[in-house]
Amino acid sequence: MEKISEEEQRSDDYLHPSTRTKLINDVTTELVVVHLKTITDNPVTGCENMFKNKLLDQLKEMYTAFKYQEIHTMKSISNHFGPYIVQRGNLLIKDENLSSKPVQMVDELMKLKDEVDNIVNYSFSGHNEFQTCRMKSFYNFMNQSDSPTIWIAQWCHDFMINTCKGLSNEEVNEKLDKVIDLFLRTDGRDQFIFK
Repeated sequence: MEKISEEEQRSDDYLHPSTRTKLINDVTTELVVVHLKTITDNPVTGCENMFKNKLLDQLKEMYTAFKYQEIHTMKSISNHFGPYIVQRGNLLIKDENLSSKPVQMVDELMKLKDEVDNIVNYSFSGHNEFQTCRMKSFYNFMNQSDSPTIWIAQWCHDFMINTCKGLSNEEVNEKLDKVIDLFLRTDGRDQFIFK
């Protein structure tokens, strides 16, 4: 990012404004596009490592550098982001201990959703590519069975009966918004009848 900023400054200082776009395009092509796979796929410093270790500032820097060549680069990051979300979601969904505790399961799913939302909004500035990736990834792992819809129904039942007492209206609305957002990622909405 520093090199791109230096070239932008040089172009502002020494070159005619009409050449600025071409120069920045050439510099970002050389610094970013040519080395794209090396940057994103590196097992030690690449995307997966940044997601796993919650290196939000580094993800933001990468996004900022990559947005100069958006057509070539955003898909490369989202190709790592989607599988990361699905893998994390599958770990939760397939956890037998959590499967028997629907309230805790839904709480964990909401935590994952908050974490992913933070990455999308902070590191990727809410870019549409990553919003779509997040939506499709949650949809992918949430629809492997009807269980998530049933868990959500049980969570709502518990929340209304036990948890929401003593919470402010804002806190209740915040929790309900989060669970509705999860619910919208499920196909089995007709299962939403708690017995």
